[in-house]
Amino acid sequence: MAAKPVRRRPAKTTSLRQNMWRSMRIMKRFNIPDILRTVPGATLTNAYKYFYRLEKAGIIKKVGRYVSGRTGEFQQYALLLGDAPVMPVLGYGKGSDVPQFNTPGGEA
Repeated sequence: MAAKPVRRRPAKTTSLRQNMWRSMRIMKRFNIPDILRTVPGATLTNAYKYFYRLEKAGIIKKVGRYVSGRTGEFQQYALLLGDAPVMPVLGYGKGSDVPQFNTPGGEA
């Protein structure tokens, strides 16, 4: 049985994750609370899921040592691939681990 093809779509330019992506590109080094402060309406759960997907795709990486249990301490991240103005589209399913960066016009 053949694998189901992954559907690609252009990213919305007004979404919360697009705004998170824009903040990441500006800061280069950041943590989740930094991003939540700059994006009104973003939730902690959405940010955790987005960071996990970006880290899995190799777009961001963890930086420094995270010590749990300390007040005000959060894992730092650094942007590895981030020259595209529109966020990468991360597909679900088999063969979708390679992110596709969209151009502002919507063509991949």
